[in-house]
Amino acid sequence: MESSKVEHRVKRVSLLVTGLVALLLAAGCSSPRSSTGGSAVRPVERLDLLLTPMALDLDGRPGMDGFGVRIYATNRRSAFGSVIQEGTLEVLMYDGSVRTEDLAKTPPLRTWRYPASELKPYSQKTSIGTGYRFALGWGEQKPQGERITVLARYEAPDKIAVTSAPGAISLMLK
Repeated sequence: MESSKVEHRVKRVSLLVTGLVALLLAAGCSSPRSSTGGSAVRPVERLDLLLTPMALDLDGRPGMDGFGVRIYATNRRSAFGSVIQEGTLEVLMYDGSVRTEDLAKTPPLRTWRYPASELKPYSQKTSIGTGYRFALGWGEQKPQGERITVLARYEAPDKIAVTSAPGAISLMLK
């Protein structure tokens, strides 16, 4: 029964966050310019990251061992999440609270990599477009702090990268 309560809470939080992301997606984002002076639209110009508010028990044994994440990739042509057809999507997990300005110099505790050709099983159509939903277990790289910092990173075939804003997940039971 406890698992059912957690699932219900996660669903409620997911619905709330989905609505908030829809508002954020409508705000738009900046993008690179083409060499001809016009605006070049890249397939992925922005990543929006939705996280479970706290760590999850993914294996059914006592103790938290992972988290849930949903990622939407957008560009200027549409505020709706779109299918990633090329490049690589990564989810990076850092131990503790890492400030945005410190992310580049802090090594992640764990990185999950998904080439575009492997993303289809994780894709899900929602009211705000296609997103990618993952339940990620940290395995042997167990965090030691009270929270983790998570971010998504997309690397295009030409090596230009787009990174989401970081998010935090509490590892403490409330």
